[in-house]
Amino acid sequence: MEKLAISPFLTLNGQANEAIQYYQELFEAEILFKITNREIKEQMDPTFEYPEEEADWISHSVIAFAGQTWMIADSAITSTTEEFQIGNHFSFCLEVADRPAAEALYQRFLRDPRTVIQEPLADNLFSEGYAIVKCPFGITFQIVSKEAPVS
Repeated sequence: MEKLAISPFLTLNGQANEAIQYYQELFEAEILFKITNREIKEQMDPTFEYPEEEADWISHSVIAFAGQTWMIADSAITSTTEEFQIGNHFSFCLEVADRPAAEALYQRFLRDPRTVIQEPLADNLFSEGYAIVKCPFGITFQIVSKEAPVS
């Protein structure tokens, strides 16, 4: 298997900023990336929608410590109609080098018919290959190509 990095992705329902600060202090973590919903709309996608009270929520962040990265956001990675609860606030983010590697990993998940596709593999703002799948054992995985899409 090609080089694969597994990064926890924590969803914290409005507490991401506080958690990032906590992990910065606790682990001497470095913030590699952090963007709010408002900043996504202003800087990347003027059509991006969110509830006004969530304007300053963290849309996405990446922190690094101890040779690993963690991703932290406020909003759930699944449907906004799904109620936040312990158990749907965590996923493993599987980072691969490029779109072909993302496709290959995605197809390996799909070999088992019990895999649930929550978001099919496609381009998004951050990656040329992004998907969300739930394995047969209920664990949610995000597949992310590290290469950003060409604008």
